[in-house]
Amino acid sequence: MSNAFSLKCMKSTDTASAKTNFVYVSPNIFSQIQGASEKYVIIKGSICRVESNPKIDDAYISLNSNQRTFFRAAFDELMTVRPYIFGADSMIATRVKIEISFQKANHSAKTQMKAKELFEFWKTNMGTLPFCENFIYYAEYNGTAFNFKVLELEGATAGDIANGKESTTVMSAFFQPSATVFKFTKTDKNIQIEDEDSGAGSALFKPDWDFKKMGIGGLDEQFVTLFRRAFASRIFPPSVVKQLGIQHVKGILLYGPPGTGKTLMARQIGKMLNTVDPIIVNGPELLNKYVGESEANVRKLFEPAIKDQNENGDDAQLHLIIFDEFDSLTKQRGRGSDNTGTEDRIVNQLLSMIDGVDSLNNVLIIGMTNRRDLIDNALLRPGRFEVQIEVNLPDEKGRQQIFEIHTGPLRQNNRLAKDVDIKELAHESRNYTGAEIAGVVKSAVSFAMNERINIDNLKEKIDLEHLLVTRQHMLLALDEVKPAFGVEEDTLAKLCVRGIIDFSDNFKAQRDQMKRFLDALRNDPHQSLMSFCISGPSKCGQTAFAAQVCRDAGFSFVRAIQAREFIGTSEDKVAGSILQIFEDAYKSSYSAIIIDDVDMLVDYTPIGPRFSNKIFQAILILLKTAPPIGRKLAIFLTTSQREEMQTIGLDPRFFYEEVYLNALTTFDELLTVINNIAPEKFKPSNDETKEAEEFVSRNSIPIKKAIEAIDLVVYESKGEPIQWKELKFALEQHTKRL
Repeated sequence: MSNAFSLKCMKSTDTASAKTNFVYVSPNIFSQIQGASEKYVIIKGSICRVESNPKIDDAYISLNSNQRTFFRAAFDELMTVRPYIFGADSMIATRVKIEISFQKANHSAKTQMKAKELFEFWKTNMGTLPFCENFIYYAEYNGTAFNFKVLELEGATAGDIANGKESTTVMSAFFQPSATVFKFTKTDKNIQIEDEDSGAGSALFKPDWDFKKMGIGGLDEQFVTLFRRAFASRIFPPSVVKQLGIQHVKGILLYGPPGTGKTLMARQIGKMLNTVDPIIVNGPELLNKYVGESEANVRKLFEPAIKDQNENGDDAQLHLIIFDEFDSLTKQRGRGSDNTGTEDRIVNQLLSMIDGVDSLNNVLIIGMTNRRDLIDNALLRPGRFEVQIEVNLPDEKGRQQIFEIHTGPLRQNNRLAKDVDIKELAHESRNYTGAEIAGVVKSAVSFAMNERINIDNLKEKIDLEHLLVTRQHMLLALDEVKPAFGVEEDTLAKLCVRGIIDFSDNFKAQRDQMKRFLDALRNDPHQSLMSFCISGPSKCGQTAFAAQVCRDAGFSFVRAIQAREFIGTSEDKVAGSILQIFEDAYKSSYSAIIIDDVDMLVDYTPIGPRFSNKIFQAILILLKTAPPIGRKLAIFLTTSQREEMQTIGLDPRFFYEEVYLNALTTFDELLTVINNIAPEKFKPSNDETKEAEEFVSRNSIPIKKAIEAIDLVVYESKGEPIQWKELKFALEQHTKRL
């Protein structure tokens, strides 16, 4: 490479040379610069094409006004000029954003341009010019003088492009037709650019965006749907979109249970799109105590997009607005409790901004909510929030992806033991949300750290070398972090403390029959809902039977609805709470709900009779409502007043099967229960056996009462054999009030 030159700045020698966008030196200096057909120099870090001009002295370099402004060079200022040779390490422009403006500020005639023709114009007339970020190029296009300013410039070497490596922001880069993508924008409303081949689709997404690096697991299907419905049309040029007769999607609603990744998904969408800085709004913060201010706050969100569209038309940049807690702003109109209509006016304002007379085409709104049912229906129709994506509980594959994401740092830093099986963790974490899985990993890390800390001597040096998260830590964490939409093991344990005793062949057959029904529900694609009524005399174990059946069936979601949870609660709230439990069950693939003592739940009173019709009708409707496609639900309703419930309308048509549990009616059944509770402790004589048979056949004994009596006798016997006399007395005392 030739040595650097110190040359003085001078203006262009004539108008023709100024319009070329070259820098000029004397023939003598030019001959000392190496190069092929085109020669280049570096001035203050930027590459320029250089040509010779015999009118220039050896001590000078000629710059036009745009170049002098760019380099901040004064006349006769001494500048260092270094020759530059194009080579393998030279940057090729991969993405160039150019702002077009009239050279004359008072130009009023409208000019129509096509991006494809602009690309060819640059290739033919300016293809040898290097791009320099923020540089303004002079160009005459169709007889009109324009300024082309490089707003953004990204590039990579030819080798990196061939290997598919990411481009980066650069100061200078060379045009290459096969690699360079243009994005044209303009400053004047009289300039119209028809965006055909400008690479608008490529410009929509940031060049360094990689789906694998987004840190979102279990949402592959949702992202595919989102891309197809919300972003595919924006990749095509506006002219093609007009030909297809469609409009861009303006609203996306992400809904689902808390912790499933809605907010994370919205944030990552904001990161992957090449938009104006996203506006993130927490719903309630738009509310204002002054009349009209809440609506004004909504309008302010859209002002930048309105201004951009008025100035740039179809070339306006995409504006992203993200609403968290969207339901807090957009509840059904006409149902407000404040009598001011503030919430209604906010909905009206939002509707007019999204799809009013002067609707915007350069805005994308993402709303997030846990309660889609609360949102005004007008917002959910096509043209507004037409893309509605349920972000539900992840399946096993999704949970595996989430575990891999959250254990990634542990794995990369060799802090994850080899015995940790991600597939096992994914299998054991049914109905865990993404946030709960993150909590599991945090909990496991806390167990691992705690093992390395000496509580008695906190000053003792911690053994960091052996700090590892093991399988045992993960299992402890799974036991500690319970899923909000999982099985309430503690509740089921309370409902079935002693387990189930198969005291008769008939009872065992009933359990086996329930197992067959639930196997069919799980595996038969045509079955989605099974409702069972479990009845019988009081204290015959209806609740325990339902709880044990749920534990044996392996449901991923189990909830028990009991009257004691609603003491002091109004009918409307009870019905709403029951509905919410069913809505939660619909989110899981295989769920069960136990409606315990339905007669108590509906406030049934035999005097009258009286009962809560609101709660009763809610239960009847839900018993017949099938869950969403792909979900399975079993409902177990228990009662000891079956005839009374049928009288008020709970008849067999609401159930897939009715199960009637009998009391103990034979001595063999009682003996089975005794031997289960106190093996080898009861050995009656022949006479006692005969008396016991007569007693049981004469007095039907509910199994729960039998267990209570046996427990009392076992306790009082102090480890001695059980005597029939004491057992008979206890049974008489426990059953006489039934």
